[in-house]
Amino acid sequence: MTVTGMHKKWLVYFACTLIPAYWVANWRHETNLSAIQEKLQREEAFLLSTEKLIKNCASNAEKQSQPFDASYQICAQGVKIHARTAEQIASLNHKKMTNDSHWYQNFSICVGILNLLGFLVFKSRRILQE
Repeated sequence: MTVTGMHKKWLVYFACTLIPAYWVANWRHETNLSAIQEKLQREEAFLLSTEKLIKNCASNAEKQSQPFDASYQICAQGVKIHARTAEQIASLNHKKMTNDSHWYQNFSICVGILNLLGFLVFKSRRILQE
């Protein structure tokens, strides 16, 4: 099989589209990762806050034995919030792990779009020349 001039041009174009696709995929990966890290830090700070609330509730429960006063309700809500925050942290850690596979998807999509644009430009030039 011989490689014609047109094939060489397309191979060079394809090789040149790999660099911008890499940059775009890296940029999206870093942006998503920084957003996830920021949310994770906020949730971890909130988790520490609810842990302090639960510890204070435990010490107050030893002193008072009234299970249906206002502090009991606050403590029950704190436990629920603590559980939801722990679930959020687990979800964010999962997103952080799947972010790496999204890099490959973004790279492939970007290469495909850039090559499609090149093909469309090539075909439109051919149609205009005829």
